Order: sequence, then C-alpha cells, then structure tokens
Amino acid sequence: MQTVYAQWHGLLERAGVPIVRPHDARHTTATLLLGQGVHPKLVSEMLGHATVAITLDLYSHATPAMHREAATVLDTLQGVNSGVFRGTPDHQSEYEWR
Repeated sequence: MQTVYAQWHGLLERAGVPIVRPHDARHTTATLLLGQGVHPKLVSEMLGHATVAITLDLYSHATPAMHREAATVLDTLQGVNSGVFRGTPDHQSEYEWR
C-alpha cells in the first residue's frame, strides 16, 4: 500500500507539474486565489480555517502590483488622473507621486 505522500507524488508526476509538498500546493493555491480577487471568506472556507483573519494573515501578500492598483483606485475615487505610484511600500520615503 502506498503512503499518501507517494500517491500525491504520483498524481503530480502524471499531471506533469512540479513536485511540491501538499502544504506548498495549499499555500500556492490560497495565494493565487486571493491574488485573483476571490473573496477571502470563500478561500478561508475552502481551507477550513476557523476565521478569515487566519487566511489573510497566512496567505495574503501585498505585492508591488497590488500597491499600484490600490493607488490607481484612489486616484479614480479622488478624480485624479496624474498620480502614479513608484517605489516599494517598505519605506514611506520611497513613495513618489507626480
């Protein structure tokens, strides 16, 4: 009888995808779903988390593209067309608006 991990490994080989641990596949799936705008509550339920806060704390990662998108949304809400986000969110001094 095969172990669960051996079955997982065989499934990935047959699918022709990289061999990763089940935990890594779970993390990647959650991150990709959240990054594509799937509602965090739905992702939380899919993962079986007790609260959506657990899901967001573990799996949501703010990327530079997400910061740019947020800046664009704020520009739109404020009726500003010339604001452009540059830099990284790590240091406020790196924000540049023109």
